[in-house]
Formats: sequence, C-alpha cells, structure tokens
Amino acid sequence: MAVGPRHNPVPPPTLAEALAYLDSVKVVVRTRNLSHLCEAFGAGTCAHALQGADPAAVPTTDPIVIGTGIIPPATYANGTWSDGGRVLKLCGRDGLDRPYYSEMLVFNDGQRTISIEPIYWIGMRIATGPLTEASPASPLPCPS
Repeated sequence: MAVGPRHNPVPPPTLAEALAYLDSVKVVVRTRNLSHLCEAFGAGTCAHALQGADPAAVPTTDPIVIGTGIIPPATYANGTWSDGGRVLKLCGRDGLDRPYYSEMLVFNDGQRTISIEPIYWIGMRIATGPLTEASPASPLPCPS
C-alpha cells in the first residue's frame, strides 16, 4: 500500500484485476523458481520475507480465494496518504502440508498492479487499524 506526501489516489484494483494478478503470481510459484517473484510482483518487505521462508514450504497447489474486501484510499491529518487496495483472503496447504490463511493486499502503484506480500503461504494478515488482540488463524472456513 503506497504511503507518501503526494495525494492523487489510484483506485483499488477491480476483483478481476486482483484475480489476474494472483494468477500471474501462481504461475511463478508453480515453477518453484522464486528468484524474481518480489521484483516482478511485490513491494514492501517481500524480499526479506522470502529470504526467511522455508523453500520446502512453497505450495504445490494453488491457494483458494475465500473472500475479498476493499481498503479505500485515505488522506491523513499529517499530510500522508494511502492508496488502499483490494484484500484477497486466501487459504490452502503449503509444501509441508500445513494449512495456511493469508491476506494479500493488491494495489495499483500508478504503473502496475502489485502486492505487499506475493508470498501468500506465509500467513500474512492485513491490519487496517490498531491490533489489540490476537486474531484466529483463519476467520473464514477453508475448504478441505
């Protein structure tokens, strides 16, 4: 999610755009060659998260989209802004057969559609306000 001193928010991606983005990420993950995943599809801490991820945990099956939501663009009192984006709620089993639930924030940076964390199997959650208590592993039921 872009944050900075300018403010001309880019609208969040449509559901079709977000799903097309996810399809592109899944193609790379299926190859199990993740060397360019963050450069091509990610932002933020993607490279750091990928370095810390267990290569054996890379999924061999695609994630299931079990929900979606919008985080609207916002301007803050201190002059900063965020473009917001579309959250894809994903679940599945990683390469070690462990269940995961992740939220992927997909947004337009003005040039392309990207996400904070295309490494969808690591269990990332998108915080939209202050965190006051632990969240359950999956707030939505994941199909078996």
